[in-house]
Amino acid sequence: MALAWLLAAAWVAVYEAAPYFADDWGYISTFRSACAVGEGIWPPDKAWRWVPFHWLHTNGRAANFMAAFALGFLPKWLVSGVAGAAAAWMSVMVLRLGGVWRRRGRVALCCVAMAAVVLLFPWWNYLFSIDVNFNYALSSAVLLSFVWLLWRGVCVTPWLLCPLGFLAGAMHEAASLPVAAAMMWLWWRGDGCRPGRAARGALWAFAAGCVLVASSPGVWGRLGASPGGADHPLPLQLLYSAPLAFVAAAVVAAAMCGGRGRRWMASVMADRMWSGAAVACVVALVFCAVSGVTGRSGWFAQLYALVALLRMGALSGVRLRRGAAAAATAAASLTALVAVVAPVGGLHASAGDVEAIGRLLSSYGSGKHPILYRDLCDEHRQPLWRLGRVRALEDADAFTLKQIAEYYGKESLTVLPSAMSRVPLDSVASALSAGSSYPLPDGSVLVGSLPPMRDFRMEGEAYLYLPALPGAVCYDRPVMCIPVRTPAEHTLYRLVSPRYFFGEHPLL
Repeated sequence: MALAWLLAAAWVAVYEAAPYFADDWGYISTFRSACAVGEGIWPPDKAWRWVPFHWLHTNGRAANFMAAFALGFLPKWLVSGVAGAAAAWMSVMVLRLGGVWRRRGRVALCCVAMAAVVLLFPWWNYLFSIDVNFNYALSSAVLLSFVWLLWRGVCVTPWLLCPLGFLAGAMHEAASLPVAAAMMWLWWRGDGCRPGRAARGALWAFAAGCVLVASSPGVWGRLGASPGGADHPLPLQLLYSAPLAFVAAAVVAAAMCGGRGRRWMASVMADRMWSGAAVACVVALVFCAVSGVTGRSGWFAQLYALVALLRMGALSGVRLRRGAAAAATAAASLTALVAVVAPVGGLHASAGDVEAIGRLLSSYGSGKHPILYRDLCDEHRQPLWRLGRVRALEDADAFTLKQIAEYYGKESLTVLPSAMSRVPLDSVASALSAGSSYPLPDGSVLVGSLPPMRDFRMEGEAYLYLPALPGAVCYDRPVMCIPVRTPAEHTLYRLVSPRYFFGEHPLL
């Protein structure tokens, strides 16, 4: 319990230190702007129209609705508190459903499980984004709490249990639908469990939430719509996103190789919670596979796999000696705490980038195109001890930069390296247009030739060939670049790191 409180405090502090990122800016701008709350894209009195609009065109997740209202109307310290508490509460509910919470002789297993949540869950995939937290950590906490209340038969008034069931079903389709499939499996198996009247009402409410989130046209429209295809081949995508699912499968396979192990697995499979968690894990892996996204798509498969592993540990009867248990507890607790606070330095630097962008946008009038000369925090060069967990703004992240500009009431924003602040943009544009190179004050050289208009792949994007840069690896593949309109109406093509275009797994 002490480790859970410490992790909650650490998560809250780190969320408070982190800047808003990715879709956070879009949801902030929904109901507020840099000027005042209630002056966003949608006036507060029209919020009832935004909800069905979002359901039709984006998704029907209650987590996104909650994120929009929280980011739009609540102060950051309160939102950070909710996000940090959700991450810790999710960990506690995993232990409760795993059957090891506050069990004698299971303290070490609890600490190891919390360390697994911190280390092996895909936190690196947009870590400390409030929207991602609400979609995954908060959704997990709400769903597992509902399952625990049903499973334990806790006496709760239907006026509380039914709304909780509806919310659990509507939080995220990749979380609730696997649990619904597991419930159907347990019902089909017929283990003699007959829910009471309140539980039946809550299950109907849960089913209604599942239908609401799964029937969103926006979700179905996004299937297979990734412009670059899958991040990795399917086996690697599943392995990177949900390694605990493979660990659970390996444990089951190893146990089935011996007679004693098969007898033990027979008792494990008879456990309702283990059976339900295993089915939910398999169904969640299907969602991970069809998403094409490496990382957060495997969150819920990880969640259910960890519950299954803990149930196996609780049913094994194996206990560590006192000395070994104390060592495992101390090592796991220290590892978990260090891993949570490790990204603070990088997050502080990224927050400075966001503040600099905000100051620039606040000082520019409407209709002007501000250019910020700044070397942004490079997430690809962060120290290994940060475990690849710092997500930073990049000068190539045109979508996020556009969202930030909209929050400040501006139409556009460009970030260029600080070395280019002393470079005449007209000369650079002319040199690149003529196929020549242009040296920068920091020793770098811009090299390339502009392709004809028919080679444009997407609106606002072109491809240049970058033969070499001093001190850098020579790439012979196309490099993505983004055009910048200069005051003289020339177009400067800003070169972007090849790994941004071709993709690179942050843990490799």
